[in-house]
Amino acid sequence: MENAQKQSDRLIDLQEVIALTAVSRSQIYNLMKHQNFPTSLSLSYGKANRCSRWSFNEVIDWIEQKKVNRAVA
Repeated sequence: MENAQKQSDRLIDLQEVIALTAVSRSQIYNLMKHQNFPTSLSLSYGKANRCSRWSFNEVIDWIEQKKVNRAVA
């Protein structure tokens, strides 16, 4: 991965995760459930978890790992 893309981490919302990965919302949560996708960070207070964000770098690393695995398979 290029250093320019990964210089500083930032938090991204679900819509950006979907745009980066082309994976549906339900599939992202299913992958997280089975520990096959970076987990989200909850920025909410109380029981309502309405503000989840992902690490941009972790999502990019996940995409890069998928590319490596594809090349090996």
